[in-house]
Amino acid sequence: MDITKNHDDSLTCSVDFMEVEDICEEQEPLAFSNDLILHEIFQYLPTHDLITCGIVNKKWNWNSRYFLREKRNSLAKVQGCRELKKVNDLLAQSPFPSPFNGLFISGGHSCVKSTDPEEYYQYLSEDLTIFTRLKLRLLGQTGLECPVIQFIKKYFQGESPLEQLEILSLPDKIYSLRETFQGIHLNLQNLKGVKFPMKRNDGLIQEVTSAARNLQKISGPMVEEDVEIVRRNKQIYALKEFLFEPETHAQVHSYAQLALEQPKLQTMKISSAWFRSHGDLQDFLKVALSLLKSSSGSLEQLQIGHLDMILLTTSAEMPVLSNIRQISLGYSSQTDKVEKFPTLRRINFQHFFPNLTTIEIIATEAVRHTSWYITNEFRNATQEFVCPSVRKLILTKMVFPTSQIWFDWMKELFPNVREFEISACYELGSYLTSVWATWPDLVQINVTDLGRQYGKRNLDAVFCGMTETEIHELKSKSEEFLRNYQYAPVQPSLLHLKHLRRLVFEAQHCKDLLRKQTPDFLSHLTGHLVWEKMSTLNVQVVRKECQTVCQPCVFLDPLRPFVKFRVQ
Repeated sequence: MDITKNHDDSLTCSVDFMEVEDICEEQEPLAFSNDLILHEIFQYLPTHDLITCGIVNKKWNWNSRYFLREKRNSLAKVQGCRELKKVNDLLAQSPFPSPFNGLFISGGHSCVKSTDPEEYYQYLSEDLTIFTRLKLRLLGQTGLECPVIQFIKKYFQGESPLEQLEILSLPDKIYSLRETFQGIHLNLQNLKGVKFPMKRNDGLIQEVTSAARNLQKISGPMVEEDVEIVRRNKQIYALKEFLFEPETHAQVHSYAQLALEQPKLQTMKISSAWFRSHGDLQDFLKVALSLLKSSSGSLEQLQIGHLDMILLTTSAEMPVLSNIRQISLGYSSQTDKVEKFPTLRRINFQHFFPNLTTIEIIATEAVRHTSWYITNEFRNATQEFVCPSVRKLILTKMVFPTSQIWFDWMKELFPNVREFEISACYELGSYLTSVWATWPDLVQINVTDLGRQYGKRNLDAVFCGMTETEIHELKSKSEEFLRNYQYAPVQPSLLHLKHLRRLVFEAQHCKDLLRKQTPDFLSHLTGHLVWEKMSTLNVQVVRKECQTVCQPCVFLDPLRPFVKFRVQ
């Protein structure tokens, strides 16, 4: 059974969870067979544990299904006609209630040729109220006679129960649902929330917002033209995500009108990258502050450039944003070199974002004219701040070299980091070595986006805390020798992280990594010398789901005896 946690905390499951024929029917203690007691326990369990409880026995399965369907967001994943029929048949035959309250219809597929498409969804269409959530990722040109397409058309029409709709993608050169399904009449009167794809589709936004008059939440990257559509439909109150990155004074003026309508945003991106060529950033600053003030009680996530953050937080008008939990911060180390001091240390994160728990630092290009953002008062200040609330640090696309001094600055700014994630970094080994030395109290580490150039270098020496020479000598030793080998790391090692409980590698599918000259990212040496000695550490390898036909990447296969593999 494949289980994937989505960005919105919903869960996508394969339909195997509904197959209960082999579930144990042994007698349980009376207390654990009582529905009231099970309900009291299950309401506090995380979603993944509810899935596990579903395979204990039929009583637990029934109750876990209830909580997954009624109290959580759980989606059945359908990747083609055959899987649609499998969902249909299992629901029709099962004596148990469905554990799903939604469908995730994903990918293009080789459509079956059926003279009766309705046989693939006959039971589902009899009671569409089962599914109130729909997530679509449509690829390629699937014919209108496809049972999946026919089912979606039926689902959108009539008295549609749809309450939440997320569209990840539409086929190429298709810009609306009506175009996808050729003249479909959308009945979205029950729709309360919609998330639009990253790729802009003016027709899609217009048709959905016009058909869904009871929308309470509109999300997805919205720019000026999209906001104008929402404004015409009088739905600014539902706008929850917005990109504030104007290019011209006319756009700034348009966004100022939006600010006057007091939107209550939950996610916002602020960037002056296109506007700074005008030189004067005061108009940009004024509108950005207005949008932040109107959303001060609702904003949860903020994406912003390093210098834009300095510009805002040095303004006397900057509001305190107490609901923000996560900030993605574009950062260039060149700015610190030019200014000759660690600029991030002079931003009072704890004051402006008192409940900030996650900070993502994304490498960006340097800005030539820092004087547009950094005042002499900021330069001459001597106070450096600490943000103890941050528990998770993410480094993304870190293409510039960083010394241990930079990590020491980060430790002083964010002293209580317990989770660390690193993604798409060229010098992965040097970053990890610094992490071992900087935050010895880490409890979880995620290494994501492995593949391409990011997984081509062997890192046994980094994880073991040895020299390359020592690693080369040990590779010829037997498994038994390695299991009993005792050593003291000569440099920072994963072994120094005594509180580490979880280590996750997320791997991309990449054909380059199948070539024989590609070294193993990690070998059995790390398994024997490090992971076997860390008895409380859980190591997982997560492979990204492949959308095309290709061989699975194998550069992490030597770790199979020591880790758990799963598909996302």
